[in-house]
Amino acid sequence: MELEEKIENIILNVLKIQPEIIKELSPDETLNRIGVDSVNFIEIVISLEEEFNIAFEDDELLLQNLNTVNKLKSVISNKLN
Repeated sequence: MELEEKIENIILNVLKIQPEIIKELSPDETLNRIGVDSVNFIEIVISLEEEFNIAFEDDELLLQNLNTVNKLKSVISNKLN
């Protein structure tokens, strides 16, 4: 399973939405379009940290820095390399 798909699955699980909903979302569209709020965002971040065994720094945890699938993918890729 590729990185983007893992990220999307975590978002789906946190939001409890159907896979079609996230597939309609462009990787550069903001996640609040599909219902991500500040509480969901923290749940997504925690799940991503657990899944990939990484830690986000406090200054990275601004919603505007991680509010699209592509932004999440980029930050996680950098942490894994």
